[in-house]
Amino acid sequence: TLALKEPDLSVQMISTVAGNARLEDTTQNTLDLLDFLGASVPVYRGAEKPLLLQLPARRAPFGDRGRFGFSFPQSEKKARPDAVSAMAACLQT
Repeated sequence: TLALKEPDLSVQMISTVAGNARLEDTTQNTLDLLDFLGASVPVYRGAEKPLLLQLPARRAPFGDRGRFGFSFPQSEKKARPDAVSAMAACLQT
């Protein structure tokens, strides 16, 4: 969130992955937070699971949705698929 307010940075996209919560939850959390901050940045869905390890079954202390008890209004925006292709395209520009 700090990068979004830094005038010398240009956030081109945000990628979400599973970790503290399921991919669906981390993605929705990101969309909700961006709306709350008034930021307009494309969000892309990334990996649903780690490439090498297993996700822990229990994700405490972050709670079921990975928000650590915080709540924001639900965004109506949708994430875009295929974060890897989006990152490659972003790096080529």
